[in-house]
Amino acid sequence: MSVVDGSAARAEIVFVVQATTASQLRAAFPASDDELAASGLQLCRRSSLHPGRHEVLSAPESTCVQTVAALGWSAPRIVTDLRDGGAGEWRGRDLASLSPDELQRWRSGEAPPGGESVDDLCGRIRRVIAGIGGGRYVAVVPQGVARAAVLVALGLPASSIWRMDAEPLAAVAVARRSDGELRLRLRTV
Repeated sequence: MSVVDGSAARAEIVFVVQATTASQLRAAFPASDDELAASGLQLCRRSSLHPGRHEVLSAPESTCVQTVAALGWSAPRIVTDLRDGGAGEWRGRDLASLSPDELQRWRSGEAPPGGESVDDLCGRIRRVIAGIGGGRYVAVVPQGVARAAVLVALGLPASSIWRMDAEPLAAVAVARRSDGELRLRLRTV
């Protein structure tokens, strides 16, 4: 399900980075069968994150849905457009296995073979933020999506994604004013 209704009403989406995954511990692109690591589950159990009155959304990745459950939140509405940037043929591959040329091309904006570029990811997240109905939402997403949301809110170039880190369960809010202007909010959930 996609969240796009063309609404210009005020909205806030708090992007919460999913808990630590097995692929992250391996320094690998997410695998199709990726799961939360034991340390990710422990992090959720110790967390005081709470969605409050926000509607709970989740990217379709099983690790995001598992994070919502491990936090003890209500069942989320799955939003396919909040999915991670497509790794294409690199899915499940260790980052160390990339050649220096592959790494350079990827970091300079080229999409992985059969995957999605950072520009495309930012465009998709821009459309989600612009099109979501008015209200307050908390969305559990892969780290790349949270980083893309920051770029979109601040109007930064896609290449800036490589200059930011997103820790598991980190939260950042993007507010859309009724005139469509975006604001980045550093806040607690």
